[in-house]
Amino acid sequence: MNIVMRQILKFGLEKAAQRNVKDYPQVACFSHDIISRKIMIDGIFERNELIALKSFLISEPNPREICLDIGGNIGNHAVFFSGLFEQVISFEPNHKTFQLLAINAELADNITAVNLGLSDQTDMLPAKVNDLNLGGAQITDPSEANTEFSVMALDEYLQNKAPRPISFIKMDVEGYELKALQGATETLQKHQPMLVLEFHVKKDKTKTDAILSFLAAQGYGYAHIFKPKFLSRSKPKFVKVPLSGLENYPTKNHKMVIFTFD
Repeated sequence: MNIVMRQILKFGLEKAAQRNVKDYPQVACFSHDIISRKIMIDGIFERNELIALKSFLISEPNPREICLDIGGNIGNHAVFFSGLFEQVISFEPNHKTFQLLAINAELADNITAVNLGLSDQTDMLPAKVNDLNLGGAQITDPSEANTEFSVMALDEYLQNKAPRPISFIKMDVEGYELKALQGATETLQKHQPMLVLEFHVKKDKTKTDAILSFLAAQGYGYAHIFKPKFLSRSKPKFVKVPLSGLENYPTKNHKMVIFTFD
């Protein structure tokens, strides 16, 4: 990197830090990770999505009690959710990432960090971790794995642990959503929480079709699709569509979709 580019970068990061420290907490992060870079620029990862999600949650009359943050990474979302829910339980199977999640959980007194992944059964599964994108760590074929993750069904984990209603579940598990959802069947039916997923129809239609069928069987009826605003001054928002119409919605890959019963 030449000296001119270096100075421009330094100036931009200093300005971003001065702006962001007013609105967002300082979280511990990995210096070269993709999520960390976005936090340094925007103050928080997925800022536009989370701002729109906050507006959506505030507009809903439902109580905001327990939030499950499944795929917690370093705690970016858990810290944000801590200001919206009475209690946040954040699950992260990657021990290296979990160490920072545990540190960032100390920023709020209502976050519980759990070093565990979620699946449809208790197991040790092969996983692949990329040090430049720790948030992209995923369950994989043993031939491609460089570590293992301990996993458990959510229904089993929550036995005798959730006396209050679970209002909200955010799940970001890098393509392992169906297994994690299947292990949460009783929880979804009992608590009927709002559920947030990334939803990539174009990337893997077979998998997203299976997820839609599973959610419909549990009683979910609607999807609220995040609609970003790039050039317009209006704020990003969520657009409500029937669950059956999600796969026909013009944008095929969705960064954030909220699933609700009504």
